[in-house]
Amino acid sequence: MEDIKSRLENVSLEDPIEVLGETYVLRTFISDLHWDMEREVLSGTLSFETLQRVPQIGGGMAFTKSGTTVMFSLFHGAVALYLAVFGNRGEAEKAAGKINHILTRGEDVPHQVVFNCRISTDVIEQFLANHPHTKKVVGWKDLNFVGVNKSSLHGGNVDQFGHTRDYDAHGRKSYVMIELHDMRIIVRISDRGIITFYGNITVQDALDWIRNEIISLLP
Repeated sequence: MEDIKSRLENVSLEDPIEVLGETYVLRTFISDLHWDMEREVLSGTLSFETLQRVPQIGGGMAFTKSGTTVMFSLFHGAVALYLAVFGNRGEAEKAAGKINHILTRGEDVPHQVVFNCRISTDVIEQFLANHPHTKKVVGWKDLNFVGVNKSSLHGGNVDQFGHTRDYDAHGRKSYVMIELHDMRIIVRISDRGIITFYGNITVQDALDWIRNEIISLLP
């Protein structure tokens, strides 16, 4: 963590990119980097520019720079460090790539240090068993029904539909959206490692929840 902190401090990059004979300089910088000693979390704000295509009348294409700012946190798990990025999926993927670039810049042979984290069906099932909840949406994949390999159910209480166990017996849960009775929030957990909160929750509370309820279940 100390090495990562030193690599992220005072980062301000300008990366030139050439498109159709024109050069654009895309900026990346990190601000508000701080170490929470009590929670043992390294947090900061990542701001970066990307190049966006803008279709023109007549079929041409122009390009413009677009800025994105997201908060991120790094923390210890049982056997690894974890990176959480707070934004939508596209922003999070791009931000993870930027942080990977920052951590490996200057190396003769850059290597991947930031990897996507998946949440297995077993972990989802274990989480559901640990918390009183009402299922709002459930998705399945790898179904062995004839002609159907994935499906989903939506409703006020999916468990009231008596055939949900048929789906469990013939496939694996890929995501769930549930209302947690003890927290009074709705959360969506995907096997792709994406957690979405619906309701009034702070970034800090969301991070603590992810660490305590999800990361602690991961092998």
